[in-house]
Amino acid sequence: MSRTTQPISHHRFTMLELLWAMMVLGILTTAFVGQYSMLRQMQTSFIQGNRCLIVMDNTLERLALEESITQERADQLLADEFALAEIPGKGNLRTRCEWRDERLVLAIDKPNGHPVVQVPLSP
Repeated sequence: MSRTTQPISHHRFTMLELLWAMMVLGILTTAFVGQYSMLRQMQTSFIQGNRCLIVMDNTLERLALEESITQERADQLLADEFALAEIPGKGNLRTRCEWRDERLVLAIDKPNGHPVVQVPLSP
């Protein structure tokens, strides 16, 4: 009785399979990079909002120590606190202090004019 052995077959990838795998890998990489970029933007926006709230809180604490609040003094205190803060994207933000509906409104605005934080003060 003689035994025959079958030769070991080596499975090799075809060029088409390699191209398909590279295409899938490219799509997954692109999706990952896009999501990562979006997450970084969200993180920066979150940090920016939190630090602007801290600036506003510090300004309000300093205003509470004042005997009378004028627009010029409130604007100066807000600008001072804003200048000291380490806020990402700070160059794109601006502080605002104005009278609106007989209330003094303090705000830190985004470039599009929408406030990051806005606080109306009671008369």
